[in-house]
Amino acid sequence: MLTLYDLKKVPRTWRIARIPKKSGGMRKLTIPNDELKELQSDILQYLYDLVRQNRIQISSVAHGFIPYHSCMTSILKHDKESQIFLCADMLHAFDLLDPAFAEAKLLDGGVTAVYAKEIIGACSYENSLPQGGPASPYLLNIAMFDADCQIAAYAKKHGFQYTRYADDLVFSIKDASSEALQTLRSNEQQMLAELAKIKPLPAKPTKKQQERYDAAREAVMAKHRSKNPFVWFLYGVDTILQNTLNMRLNHRKDHVIFRGSKCKPWILGICIRQDGRGYDAVRKFRKETRAGICNFWKKIFVEQNGHITDEDKATWLHLQGRVRYCDLVRTISDDGYNTVDPVIQPKYYNPLERLFDAAMLQ
Repeated sequence: MLTLYDLKKVPRTWRIARIPKKSGGMRKLTIPNDELKELQSDILQYLYDLVRQNRIQISSVAHGFIPYHSCMTSILKHDKESQIFLCADMLHAFDLLDPAFAEAKLLDGGVTAVYAKEIIGACSYENSLPQGGPASPYLLNIAMFDADCQIAAYAKKHGFQYTRYADDLVFSIKDASSEALQTLRSNEQQMLAELAKIKPLPAKPTKKQQERYDAAREAVMAKHRSKNPFVWFLYGVDTILQNTLNMRLNHRKDHVIFRGSKCKPWILGICIRQDGRGYDAVRKFRKETRAGICNFWKKIFVEQNGHITDEDKATWLHLQGRVRYCDLVRTISDDGYNTVDPVIQPKYYNPLERLFDAAMLQ
């Protein structure tokens, strides 16, 4: 049990780091010092206990950073034959969400005012729940309980299924009207035609050229986002977020995935099969994994004659994790459709697995 002394004695210092985003740009991380990080991990266990005791609640639609939940459990809540998926993103959720909302939930759960204040104080930085803190995502889930319940009810009223993974909101509808699907197809065709007219970048673009190109693409995509036949629904979600948490959606990231779309059907890093038969890891991820296994085999058996280092062990665990992730995602597809393309070649993977399994046992 954490004591007030434990909460108060740890120095609350943070450092700023930036890592590249897959979508471009940099992601800001605000990382606590080692002592504070350990304290936040203990706080996280305390929060788990409060939820197990039903003193505070996490909505059933929340799947991010919750034990035994993942992006896959989030996707499985949606019918894989859904004709339309709406994806939205909260605007700077960790930076802009007031920690007072999480503190209020702790107070509702019977945590004393002084204790709740110290918990939030140890986990917040400049009145935010920063990315980089171990307890931040779980406190976000706690703070969003009322909003999640209201959004879920609003979605159900309009025929949508709703799940949330951290700040990513996903809605699906199985039986969409033919008019809505036709509007989406027409809108996408026009958008792709306009994007194709944008002057392509040279092999090595300057910063100014890249900015001009990105601005032109964003202008086209913003124009067609406004034609989304479900834009009214997303603005309804926006209203709920503003009324409950004083938050809003980042409408630049709104996007629609529909059956027959030519755009990449990715949701939370998982590819939705267009035939409605299941899911796959993103193809680029699979191709990089296959190439990684092949190149690693050449490094170990050709360049190093089967000799491995500690660094090689770490690389193998990373590659092995990627392969197992691909295998796991395909298992939730229908029988006969649970194959991965490209296939990881056994002639490269199996010798590596035998070699590193033996090395790990030594």
